Amino acid sequence: MRRNYKRPVGRSKGFSISLLQLQYIAVAMLILIGVVIGASLAGKSGSQSGIGVFMQEMLSKDAASKGFLSLLISSFTSSSLLLSAAFMLGLFALGSPGHILILMFKGAGIGFSMGYVYIEYGLKGFAICAFFILPWAVLTSFAVLIACREGICFSLLVIRTILPGTEKLSLWNDFCKYCFKFVFCFAIIIIATIIQVSSTIAFSALFFS
Repeated sequence: MRRNYKRPVGRSKGFSISLLQLQYIAVAMLILIGVVIGASLAGKSGSQSGIGVFMQEMLSKDAASKGFLSLLISSFTSSSLLLSAAFMLGLFALGSPGHILILMFKGAGIGFSMGYVYIEYGLKGFAICAFFILPWAVLTSFAVLIACREGICFSLLVIRTILPGTEKLSLWNDFCKYCFKFVFCFAIIIIATIIQVSSTIAFSALFFS
């Protein structure tokens, strides 16, 4: 079982931060690094990149005509692939580097998408990002953050069980908890997907009606 240890930060005696909080801060920083990288690349790649094409498809006049279910499946598939990858990598002893890449890739996708919107829509891009991109982006990032943190922790447990000279542990209970947490993450993705599709339809109605 993992324990949370509190360590003082700075010189303030009244403030402390747990190991769990430090872990979440670390994975959140990886997403933010990805956002910065993605935003910096938006101006160079523009609409010719895969993400640019995806944003053109989602924020276009024809997007809503595809139907709610079609958009829902497309959006859920793209987001769930990252969670599936995080889940599988967590089962391997050397899966942690893959989780780092997933976190940065997720952040880069958000940063690139927002950068693309700013380039394409100018000052309107701020409002578009605030109302049509950020809500689902924050939710999906939260799900990926939890998934990768859990994946890294479970990967470290796997390492602990296979190292020579260490106590052999049964991971069944931990694996059940691991699966349950990913079910929770997928539930967040479903909610985020519904928000994204609703935003896409609303965007089409407001700007192209």
